[in-house]
Amino acid sequence: AHMAISLEPPGGSPTGQPTGPVLAVGDLLDI
Repeated sequence: AHMAISLEPPGGSPTGQPTGPVLAVGDLLDI
């Protein structure tokens, strides 16, 4: 699985979907 972190306005995205630029992407690992 992957995770992305995007820059959103205060309070979060008004649409529930990412609206800002993606700042980081990475893999999620089971440990």
